[in-house]
Amino acid sequence: MYLDHIEKLSLTSGILLYKRYIDDVFVIGDTKMDVDTTLERLNVFDPKVSVTIERPNADGYLPFLNTKVRIIQGQKEHLWYNLLAQNVHQW
Repeated sequence: MYLDHIEKLSLTSGILLYKRYIDDVFVIGDTKMDVDTTLERLNVFDPKVSVTIERPNADGYLPFLNTKVRIIQGQKEHLWYNLLAQNVHQW
């Protein structure tokens, strides 16, 4: 509920899509500036809440949860995406 409140106060009019699943957020904006402004607004409310941004890769895909999404000529494309897990334990 707390994040819902922050999000409602932070979204700019140029945000076309804003979806959050737990701590992952997917945002589509009219312009890069609309997305960046929303990011700045999200980060000013609470120093304990930090929102970062990930930009699409060279192919235009942006990972979100278990998919990769891109927009080509106004059409959404998505692929299943598997993030390779790193073994952080040294046995």
